[in-house]
Amino acid sequence: MTNFYIGIFDFGFYKEDGKISFWFDILRVFGQPEEDEDQSGSSLFCIEKNGDNWEVDIFFIHIF
Repeated sequence: MTNFYIGIFDFGFYKEDGKISFWFDILRVFGQPEEDEDQSGSSLFCIEKNGDNWEVDIFFIHIF
């Protein structure tokens, strides 16, 4: 049996090499609780800034 973790809003940020990166997800779902290295899951809407790159996704599925 798989338990699902559902986050209505999921957000975070970090600073690396002098650049600020962040993400904001709406309705994010995971098959298992996330670990630091595991980024798998899906979300209804995602906006992310990674270094100098911006990404906006609608119904985003991330599998690693």
